[in-house]
Formats: sequence, C-alpha cells, structure tokens
Amino acid sequence: MSTILGKRKNVNSLASDQSKRISVETRSFDNGITHLYPDWLKGDYYHVFPLLKRLHSDISNDLSLTGTCYPDLGYVLLNSKNACYAFSYQHSQTLKDPPTITFPLPEENDADDPGLNPLTAIVSSDIPDRDPGILIVMPVSGRIAYWTCIGNALAQPIVKPQGVESKLKLSSNEYCLRLHCAHPFLYIVSTNFGRLFSINLRDSAGLPNICLNTVASHGGLLSKCLEKLKIKNPFASYAVSIMSPPLSSSFRHLLYVTDSSGVVDIYDLKDEVKHVRVDLASTFLKVLEEADIVAEDFQILDSAITSQDGDLITFLGSWKRGSRHKYTLYTCDFSNISNPHLVFVYSLSYTSSKKQLLKIQYPFFGSCFVLVSPNAVIILNARMDVDYNTMYCYRENVIRFKSNVSGDIIASGCKQLSLNSKSSLGHPKLSCLVVTSKAGVTEIEIHGDAQQLNTTESLKKQIEEAVFYGYICENPLDFSWKSTSRPKISEIESLIFSIGKEIITSSSSHLPPALPSLIQHLDLRLNYLNNLVRYVKDIPYDISDGLLFSLRVLGEKCNAARSLWATIDLEMSTASRSLIFQRIIFKLGKEAKLDNSVRNWFMRNIDSIEHLIMQAHNFCIDTASRVQELPVEVMNVVLESNEIILAILSSALTYRMETQGIYSLNADSFENKVPWTSTPDVLTALTRQFELTKSALFQFQQGERDSGRDLLSRDKDVVRNALSNMQVQLVVLTEVCFNAYTERLGWLSEHEDDGENKKELEEAFTINRKFWIQTLFEIGQGGNALRVAEKYRDYRSVVELCYQIFTKKEFDEQIGDYLSKFGKEFSFVLYDYYVEKGMSVELLNSDKHKLNFLTEYFNYRGYNEVSWMHDMREKNYELASHRLLQLANKKEKSVEKKEIELSLGKIFLYANPKGPAKSKDLVLIEQKLEQIHIQKMIAKTIMPVVHRLRLQGKKYQLVEAVIEEITDGKPIPVLARQVMHRVIKSLIGHQVVAVTELIEYLSFSLYRKSELRMEDMTDYYFSLRLLLTTRLTDEAKKFYEDTIWRRAVLNDKWSEVLDTKNKNDAAIEAQVRMTALYQTLHLTAINGLFQEGLAKPTSLSSFLFDEKIYGSIPMIYSPAKFGDTQEVIKILNRESNLLKHYLDKTSLNTWFVSMSLSCDSF
Repeated sequence: MSTILGKRKNVNSLASDQSKRISVETRSFDNGITHLYPDWLKGDYYHVFPLLKRLHSDISNDLSLTGTCYPDLGYVLLNSKNACYAFSYQHSQTLKDPPTITFPLPEENDADDPGLNPLTAIVSSDIPDRDPGILIVMPVSGRIAYWTCIGNALAQPIVKPQGVESKLKLSSNEYCLRLHCAHPFLYIVSTNFGRLFSINLRDSAGLPNICLNTVASHGGLLSKCLEKLKIKNPFASYAVSIMSPPLSSSFRHLLYVTDSSGVVDIYDLKDEVKHVRVDLASTFLKVLEEADIVAEDFQILDSAITSQDGDLITFLGSWKRGSRHKYTLYTCDFSNISNPHLVFVYSLSYTSSKKQLLKIQYPFFGSCFVLVSPNAVIILNARMDVDYNTMYCYRENVIRFKSNVSGDIIASGCKQLSLNSKSSLGHPKLSCLVVTSKAGVTEIEIHGDAQQLNTTESLKKQIEEAVFYGYICENPLDFSWKSTSRPKISEIESLIFSIGKEIITSSSSHLPPALPSLIQHLDLRLNYLNNLVRYVKDIPYDISDGLLFSLRVLGEKCNAARSLWATIDLEMSTASRSLIFQRIIFKLGKEAKLDNSVRNWFMRNIDSIEHLIMQAHNFCIDTASRVQELPVEVMNVVLESNEIILAILSSALTYRMETQGIYSLNADSFENKVPWTSTPDVLTALTRQFELTKSALFQFQQGERDSGRDLLSRDKDVVRNALSNMQVQLVVLTEVCFNAYTERLGWLSEHEDDGENKKELEEAFTINRKFWIQTLFEIGQGGNALRVAEKYRDYRSVVELCYQIFTKKEFDEQIGDYLSKFGKEFSFVLYDYYVEKGMSVELLNSDKHKLNFLTEYFNYRGYNEVSWMHDMREKNYELASHRLLQLANKKEKSVEKKEIELSLGKIFLYANPKGPAKSKDLVLIEQKLEQIHIQKMIAKTIMPVVHRLRLQGKKYQLVEAVIEEITDGKPIPVLARQVMHRVIKSLIGHQVVAVTELIEYLSFSLYRKSELRMEDMTDYYFSLRLLLTTRLTDEAKKFYEDTIWRRAVLNDKWSEVLDTKNKNDAAIEAQVRMTALYQTLHLTAINGLFQEGLAKPTSLSSFLFDEKIYGSIPMIYSPAKFGDTQEVIKILNRESNLLKHYLDKTSLNTWFVSMSLSCDSF
C-alpha cells in the first residue's frame, strides 16, 4: 500500500486504556459544563478559556507547524515537513501528553524544495458515529493519500487500514500551495503556476476513491505551451484564498479564487468553460486614496464569503504607512458577478511592525467578524445602517497572545453555536478555537451583540481585564497597555481609583457575588488590588504617587478587614459569639437584619473600617462603668475591643511594609494623603484604650487575688488566661501606639508649615511612650518592654530599663552591645542620662567600652564640667584648657572655683607639646586671672570690715552697714552707692564680680576712706589695668577711660594743691606727687600700660563728659542699666562741671600737659 499510509503510528496506542481513545464527539454548550482550568478572560460579551493547556511533547518539539481546527468535529490537524498530527481536544485536558495520532511523512528529494508543509484536511465521514478520515497532499511530488477513518489508528499495527492513494501531474518547479474543501468529499488544490485541481474522494458509485481533474490553467495558449515545455508561467497568479458558497446557496457550484493583487477568478464547477475574472485592485486602492492615504506594498491577504446567499465577499488587505503595517476590510456585493460593488470598508486599529498573515474566520454570517493573526484574535462588531443600506464597524476588540508564553498561533477555526444553548454570559453565538505550540488549545466564546463603548468605557474595560485575568498563572493572553489614543493622565488615574473602589466594595462585575468563605472573598479582593497596582506600575505614563498612596490605603483596609475577620472567626469561634462585634457592625451598617449585617458589612463597607476603631473603644468605655456589676463581661469586652483595634492597625502596617516592592513607596511616606491609621481620633482612641486596658488589668489582678479562694478551679483558669491575654495585648498595643505616633509625626514633618501641631504631638509622645514602656515593665513584661524600646529606637527607655532589669555586670555588657548596634545616636542618649542624673564618674568611665563616642559627645554637647577631664585623659591639653576657660566664663561662679579652673587651664597650656605661646587662650586666661587677683585685693580691704560688723551683730542690711563704714557716713552720689552695693554683696558671697563693676568701684575711690585703699598703688591705676583686660567696644572703652581719669583728677582739691602761697617748690612738688592723678599717671607710665594699648592723655579737657559724643549710655555704661539713666547722666555732668571749674580757676591743665609729655622719663 502507500508508503504514506504504511508509516502511520499512534504514540499512545494502548487500546485497553479507555481514557486515551479518540472519538468524535460534539461539545455541547450548557450551564452544566465545568472547565478544568481557570478562565483566561471573561469580557463583557466574550469568554476565553483553555480547552487543552498543552500539546503532545512531539508536537511542541516540532518546528514550522501549520494546521487547521475543526470545531464541528472536535479535532485539530497540525502539519510539519516530517509529520502530520491529529488529536481531539475534548477529553485530554488532564493528561500530560494528550493522545495524538502521528503520521510520519516521506521525504521529498528536490533540490529546489521550497520548504512547504504538506496540505492536509480532515474529511467528514459519510457513516454516522464514525471517526472522520484524513487527506494528505505532498506539495512537491503531488502524491495524495486518503485515509477513510483515523480512528482505526488506535488499533494494533497489524490491522491494515483502508486507504487510497493517487498523484497530481505537476510540472517542473510546480508546487501545491493551498487545499480547499469546496463541498463534502470535493477539494480544490492550487499551485504556484496558478493551476487548480479538483480532488473528488468519492467515485460515481459513492465509494472511497481519488478522482482528479483540472479546474483551471490560466494564461491560454501561452500557458499551455509553457506547461508543455515544463516552464513556469510568469503570468500565473498565486491564490491567497479559495472560496465556495454554502451548500444552501444557489451559487454553491461557483468557486472564487483571490490572488494577492486583488484579482478574483470565478469558476463554475459544473461547467469548466465558464470563467469570470474581476480586478478589484483599483477599487481597493481608490478607497485609500480618497482617505488621503498613500498606501505602500498593498496586498490582499485573505478573503471569505460572508453571506448565506454567497453574494457578499470580504477581502482583507494589507498596506504600509511609515513603519507600521495596517489592515483594511473590504466587503463587496457579487450579486452581479461581472460588476461587483463595494458595500463596506473598515480600517483596523490593529497594526503591526512587520507584515502579518492575517486570516478571516467566518463561522457564520452576521455582524461579527473574527480575524486571526500570528499573535492575536481580532473581533469586529458591525451594524447595518438602514438609511444608507451600508454597514459600519462600531467596536474592535483585540485578544492578544504573549508569544513568549504561548508561542505563535499555528491553527484556528470557528463554528456557529446553537442558539438554544446557554452559558454564563447569555447565549453564545460563536466559538473560535486557536492553537498555539506552548499554550495548547484555547476557545473563545462570543456572545450576543456587543455594546458600543466610548473611550473611557473601553479604557476601563482594558484595565479591568488586565487586573482580573492578566496575573493568572500560565495565562497566555497579553494584557499589556495598548492604547490607540493618548488619554489624559487624570482620566487614567480616575479610572484606576474607581476600579480599586469597586474591588474593595465588591461592586465590580468581575468579582463573584459571594463565596461560601468570607475570608476567601477578602483574599480574592486583596489579590486583585495588588494586581491593579502591578498593572499601574507597568503603564507607560507618569502615574502620580498620589494614586499609588490611595490604592495602598485601599489595600491596607482590605488586609485589615481580612485580618479582623480571621481574628473574630478564630478567637470568638464565630462572629455570632462576639460580644460587641455584631452590635458595632449593625450600628455602622444600618442593616435591617442583624444576622446578615456582619457579612454584608465586610462585603460592602470595609473602606470605612477605621470607624470600627473608635466604635470599639467607645463601646469599651461605656461598658467599663459596669465593672463592679458585671466584671467578667467587662473583661471580655476589653479583650475583644483590643482584638478589633489590634487586628485592624497591625495588619494595615504589615501590608504597608510587605508591599513596598509592589508600590515602590516607602512605608513611612504618604505624600499629601493623611494616613488613616494615625489620625488625631485614632491616636486619642489608642492612648485611652491603653490606659483603660492597664487600669482593667490591675483591677482584675487585684480582684483575682482577693476573690481567688472563692472561685472554682475552672473559673480560676478562665480568669488567669484572660489576664494573661490582656498582658499580651498590652505589649502589642504598645507597638501599635508607637507606630501610630511615629507615623503621624513623620507626616506632620513633611506637611505642616508652622510646626505647632508637631511640637504638641512630640511632647505628648515623649510622655506617653515612657508611660507605655514603664507599664510593660510593671506587669512583668520587662523583656518585651526592652524589645519594643529597641525596635522603635526609644533609647532613653532602653537605658532606664537596663538599669531596672540587669545587674551591674550584665548592664555593662548590654550597654556595650547597644553601642555596637545603635552607635552614636544611642550613646548620646546614654551620656545625656548620665549628665541628667549627675553620674559624672559613670560618664567618664564610659570609655571602658570597646566602642564609645565620648569625644564626639563632648564636642557636640560641651558639658565642660566633665569633658575637660576626658580631654586630659586623651592628652588633648589645648582642648582641655579651652573647655576650662569656657567653664570659667560662666556667670555666678565662686572666685575660688574660677581661679582653679583658670589656673588648671594655664597649666594645661604649658603642658601642651606645641607650647603656650601659640595658644590664644593663654592671653585670655592671664587676663581673667588678673581680674580675679584685683578682685581679691579689693576683698582684702573689705572683708575685715565685714567680719567686724558681723561680730558686732550686723546680720541684716550688712551691705548697707559696710558702705556706711567705708564711706565714713559721708553723703555720696546714688550711682556710687549702687555700684558699691552690688560689688560688696558679691564679695561677701565670694562670687565673681563683673569687670566693669570692679572698674566702677575702683573709680569711686574718692568716696571711700583712704585707709581702705590699696597700698602703694591707686585704685584708678587698677581700674585702668582692668580696662585693658576687657573686650569692650572702642566707644565704651573710651568712655570708661575718660571717666577714670576724670575721677582721678577730682580725687584731690587742686585749688589747694596748686596754691603757692607760703610754699616753696619742694613743698609744692611733694604735695603734687601725693595726688591720685600724679600717682596714676606715674604708675601707668612705669608699668607700660600705654605700650599695652592705653591712650596717653594729652589734655584734661578731653576728659570732660559730653552726652552728644556717645550713642546710648546704657549700652556702653553698665551702671546705667541698673538705675535711672537721666540720673546717671546728671552725675556725669556734675563731675564734668567740677573738672571744668578746676581747669578755669587753676593752671592744672598746663601742669598736666607738661607732666604727660615727660612721663616717658619716669
């Protein structure tokens, strides 16, 4: 027999295995069908689902597959160069390798072999309930084999099947290109020479046979001559489509052959002579030109008869514009075969970067067009315009396949379904099958007429399909963003958020109305929300973070509802046993029936789940007032309220943390969206709930101890377990409180301008967190308290707990670990604690830890009282000296302490390897020491008076008594008395006196007793020395300098000193040398004060006070700050007037000028 038929084999030829038998069964469409796999897609009027998720491994591993689907028979026939595969997809869904009949094909030895696959077809059986047969045509040799029943291949190889073989007479270089079923058992073969052959599989007696005949040979005499010479006819056209009207049509004897240029040849199969050729190329191109389109590479890809009468034919054309290939449908009316006219034109929105061989699939004649490309199925919905008697397309749906998942579409087929059959979407009208090498067989059910969608509705549909079906495992469909127009970002974001709201409120049509398990329904909604976010991240537009934050809130609430339901369902067994849950839900949901209120609320209202927190807390407060009356019930209410609050907030935070990768958002960032888990109401409820729980725990513990002996053992266990649970709740509640406050503070930092609310919240948080942590320690949860403090970086609480929990040795080890773990931030809190508690020794000894930050801490905080000791240990003497100088400059310190600090600072400078001369601090220290030295000299003259007065019983108004004593009771100016009062009071208290106060005190020497003045040197000289140690402004310095010299002049009565009556020169000179002015000038000159920066006086008139010269007297003259400024100015003017009197009445100025000029010779 035939070498083709003889090489058949069945890769699964186990005849005894009934599950692997192939039988021809027509699949019915009814509500009872259950698909083994999840739906790939449920659109608004079409349904995509897998029939067979994988092909046999032999098929998957073969290359260059082509084929055809036969939905009416339930078979798929696939071809390659080496084999032909036939299988049924209806009863193989659960098998790893679906039963497949393989027909190995002979090799065709031809040097010019174009690499074409064989032409095959499944032939319907003329015997009822019998498997169909198969027709194989080899493209190069023309050999034909017809097998009457492929079902016999399941038998053992010894059974010889019935088959027939023949051969086409092909010319040299002529190949078979297409095989078309014109009628049952009549097939048409086209060649590359443009010839058509008919293959009749029945003889005149109706028996299986192969009868060959030539239908057409184009080109007339020239073609026949070339054919005789076995030369390819260059004028022959290639057929891209062969069509024949339905058997019910009156034109069923006609055959339509379309070539790629748009030429249609019409043959009458009854009469071979009749032949009509119609060229539609110009008509098709004219349509494009009228649309102002310059089409390049125009080509007809396919054609199909689209009416029952066979008078309407639709052509699919391809053309190129720019870099994209576009496709157009043309429908022509062939009622008048010789002069057809165009009735419908539609340009697809579907385009491709490369030219694709799209095919038209028309299983029935109506308003639905189905096109199949290598990676997509295109469904067009057309509608008849009655007024103009034309059709127009109002909707185009593209179902794309992912080539990397499914592979290319290698076979397809359609069939019309019974109008009486039903499905979940209504009445399916059409079934389209597509076969891919990696995803098996997929069915697309198309239902009633589709609704016309506007741009927004179409966009929403696209997003919903991607969200609900695009993330199903192994789904071969491509749901990536495809949009022919560029919508506004705001519109996209609005649609996305509305879809999210529909998911969370269970109002989406893609969600099941209900599931037996509510937790499964919540899981499903949460999964879809996550899918929505993933899809948003893949959209090629700049979607705002605000939308992502809004979607995250929906996800948080859905996860919170899921966790809450699980908690209530597990902890309380069922929601019906909950003490407060149903009441709260009933109050929030306003449901008529209490039984359904909980489930309905979780289905519809979880977007307001934050209200449960306040309601649970309020219910707990209301119930707590009955603690004496119903203690056990109150305890259970507290427990359940905590469970509700903790389940909501803890799971919301968990979701936020775990989905950072999905949203690409930090868990602690919220944009402008107020975090619902930390609103002021939530913070208030959490704080009060913690206090209430602590109070309840302590009360119940005390009550359990007091009444424990009266309780039954079973009741004791119940109470003990409840109290234990309450302790655990307090631990978790502490963490939730920390989370909420931290979250709110972070949000206020980013969005509050004035910072007042943040400041208030920080103060409240500081107080509350210490209370929370200490509460955990008090209830015996010290370990958890320490863990929580560590987790939320509450280092102050960590330090305090370490002192409370650990021994000295354990404390040192733990602190060392924390320093290594938390670093500088923790160390600063630890050191601040030492400073606050006065633990200077512990602070200095912190350098015993392997890792310490004392140097950084002291550089940042200062704390010079101790830090200089650390610098001394580190041998940083210059820094230690500087710290001691800063320490000595503080106000209200004792003289002895300041002197010690300055002296140590001076010693450290001399100990510095660089030497003291390079340090600027040495000058300051020496000046400060000189100020203290002069103050101690003053105190040496005052303190004996103080001691004497104390011995006399002067305890009250001691300072006034001292002033009276040193001034000998003489009236003195108010300014002088005020200065003396302040200075003497500081001296009695051994406090440091301000240098300006000392200068003033010494300049008022003329009002004190002469025996109280310092020996050998005048008080005015010391005033000038002190002036050189100050850092006063030039204006203030000039003021003090003039004041000192002026008062030195007024210290003596110059009218008597310069009176020469009855005096010789020696007496006059001796009396002049005794004056304070001379002594001050003499001491200033010989001690080099003028060289150190003191201005040398040239005239006594320069010491006169003029208020106009200076700016604000209180700013440059400190005594004016403590009294009436006008009174001070009056005293200064009085001094100036007295000096002016001396200058006018005596020759004092002349003498002083000559003395000042000669002072260098002193």
